[in-house]
Amino acid sequence: MDNTVGDQELRLKAKGRKTVEIDTSDAQQFMSYYDPETGQEFPRLPADAVSVLTYTRPKYHTVTKKKLRGPLLPGIAPETLQEKWEAGREQRDREAQERLKAVKKTKEFTDVKEQVESVPRSEVKDLVKEAVQSAFKAAGIEIPSEPEINEPNSEVELPLQGTQLTMFDNPA
Repeated sequence: MDNTVGDQELRLKAKGRKTVEIDTSDAQQFMSYYDPETGQEFPRLPADAVSVLTYTRPKYHTVTKKKLRGPLLPGIAPETLQEKWEAGREQRDREAQERLKAVKKTKEFTDVKEQVESVPRSEVKDLVKEAVQSAFKAAGIEIPSEPEINEPNSEVELPLQGTQLTMFDNPA
């Protein structure tokens, strides 16, 4: 077989994979990708050439060089992978709840929680306002105490005639 687009589509269909045509009528294109190991779908990722190359390559941790995820494949996940992803939803929710419980047991979390609860809610607005003003002051930005309201001045009347620019006065 030759290496043409039609032959590639035939080979992919023989393997049970779907081909996706990208609509090129819009400036920014998006398309769906899925993880072939887990079945997780990513429905609206950019479809430009750089993004496609980025998503369709494996992702590795920069320090440990451990593989984070395999390459994503373009298109919608097959039904078997979709079912696998949906079946693991409860397990992922349980793991997220366990991570949250572990974070809530840390000393840092309890310290921040105590600090937040020690301040009455009525004072929070004033504390935020003071923090913002001090940050602006440190940056050298002055905030006016009262906002300026631009109202039309009814006392000033502009003449209706004679307001042309001087360059149009010369007939030459």
